[in-house]
Amino acid sequence: MNELTLSDNLAQIELDLRQENEQIGKSIWKIGCMLKHVKENDLAHGQFMDWYQNIGYNKNFVSKAITIADKLSNFPALGNIGTEALYLIATLPDDQKQEQIERIESGDNPTVRELQEIKRENNRLKSENARLEQQKENLAEQALSAKIVEKEVIKEVIPDDYESTKQLNQTLLGKNKELSKMVDDALQHEEYLKSQLKEFYAKRDEVNHKSAKYDELTEAIKQSEGKLNSYQKKIASYKNITELLKKGDLLLLEMSGLIYADETHYIQRDGLIKQEFDSLVDRGLKLFNDLDMKRKNTEILEGEVL
Repeated sequence: MNELTLSDNLAQIELDLRQENEQIGKSIWKIGCMLKHVKENDLAHGQFMDWYQNIGYNKNFVSKAITIADKLSNFPALGNIGTEALYLIATLPDDQKQEQIERIESGDNPTVRELQEIKRENNRLKSENARLEQQKENLAEQALSAKIVEKEVIKEVIPDDYESTKQLNQTLLGKNKELSKMVDDALQHEEYLKSQLKEFYAKRDEVNHKSAKYDELTEAIKQSEGKLNSYQKKIASYKNITELLKKGDLLLLEMSGLIYADETHYIQRDGLIKQEFDSLVDRGLKLFNDLDMKRKNTEILEGEVL
């Protein structure tokens, strides 16, 4: 029978206890290293569990010892820390793990209860974070579903005056054709005036420049040139006005599709879109107000613009 010989000297017993305590943590770490080595290199030839059970270890201890060896490398500082405390430290996040190792190095060994409390708090925070992430995903899915449904139910709303407005636009296009014809007629008259002026020049070249006929033709040339210049200015104005009216009519036709589509919900929800929409409306109102002032200040007399 093996017996342990103990001293009756209390001081010696205290010294022996301290020495044994200092070896506890190191021994567990070394055991874990050896178990890990056997397992990773298959030294037990597929019989790892049978092997460690034959030498007196259970599954729980072996698993924790290997984890300690794998996660803790600072074994000289482990000191008199037991298996459970070492395992709890090994499974902490890196920053908390380093904090506990520094406590041990300073002589302040954490208790199992303290470490378990840290683990419980970590698990609580992890669960809370998972819950918040799931909540965010659910809200995102709900928002996406709402957008899809909203998009599906959007439909074009045609007001009562849509058809009349459409008919008015068609009428304006017809008027533009009339204006174009008027410009063509004016161009033809311009050619007549040019031909007439050319004829006056030719006739004047045939008479004596001191004769009364010469003076008469010179006066006719001046009048013809004045008419031609005036008509050319009139043609240029007609062209500008006709082009403006054509572009205005096209603008009304193209914009009417947006005006009569029910997109007001997007204008109200999106700040940038609302800002741009307001700017467009303001500029459009200013433009049409200026055009209205031009119209009111224009006097029409017998079909001519004065």
